[in-house]
Amino acid sequence: HKPGDPECKHFTEPLANVVPFAGESNCLSNFYPCEINIFGLKHRSAEHAYQYVKAMRSGDIPRATEIQSAKSALDAKKIGNMVTPSPSFTDNQVTLMTEIIEAKASQVPSFSEFLKNSKKPTVFVETTYDNFWASGLDSTGTSHTNPKAWPGKNTLGVIIADIASRVRSRTYSRSASASRTSRGKDPAQMDVSQMIQDLRNTKRSNNSGAKKAHNSARVVNTDKNG
Repeated sequence: HKPGDPECKHFTEPLANVVPFAGESNCLSNFYPCEINIFGLKHRSAEHAYQYVKAMRSGDIPRATEIQSAKSALDAKKIGNMVTPSPSFTDNQVTLMTEIIEAKASQVPSFSEFLKNSKKPTVFVETTYDNFWASGLDSTGTSHTNPKAWPGKNTLGVIIADIASRVRSRTYSRSASASRTSRGKDPAQMDVSQMIQDLRNTKRSNNSGAKKAHNSARVVNTDKNG
């Protein structure tokens, strides 16, 4: 059966915690028109930024220039599809995409507000036929198929969910102190760019702490064995 059909064994009614998105009218989509300053340039959308860095990392400067001037995200993607990705780009594409989405969260109010207002268990999913970045299904197929049965990895959705989680937790933890120091300013209006940077630092600190704890545990176990 076709994905999304009631007869399909993976059929489900739309789940409340699943937020599907696609297209330039949705702020979660990379096609959403917005100005993002990253990689030393201003880009017209997250898709423009992604395709641009793909072309640059792959040594295709002429197409990188074309992507920069592309009128729409779709045009940028079409040009980017003509680029032969280099290993340097492919090996780092998830990290690069994460940087782009972090920049979008710090610079595009409609996007950052959506993330801050989302609930903790939210599953963001791009509903396109892309088996790496998206669900691999269209909107109907995605909404009416058990997430475990999606053919795509939904890598973009996972990135957005991670950033949303960090934005939410950081916003809530700072709200009290912000209200004390802002002298009447709305805590929600705090510098989101600085918030994202703080989140990155916090994440690095947590990772470093986990490694130290692991190493300490190894020393204790060694002493016991001795």
